Amino acid sequence: MDVAELYRVALCASDPRSGALAGLGETGRASDASLLVPFLSHPRVAMRREAVTALGRLGAEGHEETLSALSRDPVSSVARAAAQALARGPFQGAQLPK
Repeated sequence: MDVAELYRVALCASDPRSGALAGLGETGRASDASLLVPFLSHPRVAMRREAVTALGRLGAEGHEETLSALSRDPVSSVARAAAQALARGPFQGAQLPK
């Protein structure tokens, strides 16, 4: 059974939950990054934070600039999650804004 597929389907629901983002971050693949991108600008903080965290966990290359911009999010928990995502894995070479 593909558990990640359950989270992919949940993200397409009319009212997705932050848990689906977290679950996809744990069980998905880098190719799932495109499902996370719309949630990076979600009005709910929990959704933005989980999307950022999931993107960092998936190690989806090509999103360094987006994560760098999100490290300046006005909500500290979102900014911290983006900075942590940049600091791990394939994002280690990305520069945090000053």
